[in-house]
Amino acid sequence: MARLLISSLILAVHGSEIQVVYNDYSFAMVNLASGLGECWGDSRFGGDCSSVDFTGVTKVSANARSMAALTSSGGVCWGPGGLSNGGDCSGVALSGMKDLYYTDFSFAAVDPVEGRGVCWGNYRYGGNCTTIDFSHVTQIAQNRFAYAAFSASTGTMQCWGSDRYGGSVAAGGGACAAFTGTSLDVSGTTQIIAGKSAFVALNKNAGTITCWGLSSQGGDCSSVTLTGITDVYTNGVAFLALNKNTGSGQCWGNTAGGDCSAIDFSGEVQIFSTQSAFLALKPGSGQCWGNTAEGGDCSSVDFSSVSRIYSNSFAFLLLDDAKLPQCWGRSGYGGDGCSSGSLQGFNIYATSRAFAAINTVQPRDFR
Repeated sequence: MARLLISSLILAVHGSEIQVVYNDYSFAMVNLASGLGECWGDSRFGGDCSSVDFTGVTKVSANARSMAALTSSGGVCWGPGGLSNGGDCSGVALSGMKDLYYTDFSFAAVDPVEGRGVCWGNYRYGGNCTTIDFSHVTQIAQNRFAYAAFSASTGTMQCWGSDRYGGSVAAGGGACAAFTGTSLDVSGTTQIIAGKSAFVALNKNAGTITCWGLSSQGGDCSSVTLTGITDVYTNGVAFLALNKNTGSGQCWGNTAGGDCSAIDFSGEVQIFSTQSAFLALKPGSGQCWGNTAEGGDCSSVDFSSVSRIYSNSFAFLLLDDAKLPQCWGRSGYGGDGCSSGSLQGFNIYATSRAFAAINTVQPRDFR
């Protein structure tokens, strides 16, 4: 299956807040102000919400097959339920929860103020967090099959979900499963970066990283010799560590982006990615690496004038200062067929396999 892209958008339309979430199969659009919602796509995987009451919804999220919404009085879920997906949260205590997280087949709801958390869905992939202490958690990250929660005050990391992908071997969660089977030194963590199957804990003050999860997709960073690390990026299957003070970088993980030895990271640089390629953008120039068919080859792209860069799982889209587009990557997934005209006045959105340009001057009414 193509890389899952789950995302959410907040759109200001006629003074109302519209939240849109989607997975590879369906979309849901909710008006947070009016409590109205619409869904479309595959009815088996969240595309049918005709029985859902969106009154009081504060946040909506989607995993690979199901959708969930927090409300002022609790929550509601739709899509396939049972142990496999997370589409049934009827027995879950969601009252007071503020934040939603997800793996492919589970959800986690957290109240960071009160230090409470509940999980549901497939227990193998994060649906069971009964032994996790959320009282001091300051950061939570998730990959496709596991969660990681860091507590700055105690300097500890707790994980749950599949141990192969960085979760925990303990039922309900606990110590994170390192690829070597040893304990992890995560004290001083300032940021958790999650790929598809691995985690990286960055200690920006010390310039060091700690990795765990699937070793072939970034869970093993024992080969990384870069010091003074300031930033870490991922395309899902590979990671890039940068020392922006020295303009140096090092990659590891899957070969689709795991080798950046030929890339010049000096100067002002921004990093973008598809699911198997990276783009390092500098003023007037760009360098790509990874899978050439999915954005790793940008040798024919003109970077002399760049306004915005967008990406989906398979392709990149560049808008220049005149809002003229250039696309590259996999044909049929947004890597070709760019309009030759200006996209001035349009907003660009991406799913995992396509781009959409929406005219914001005359938006469709959604009340």
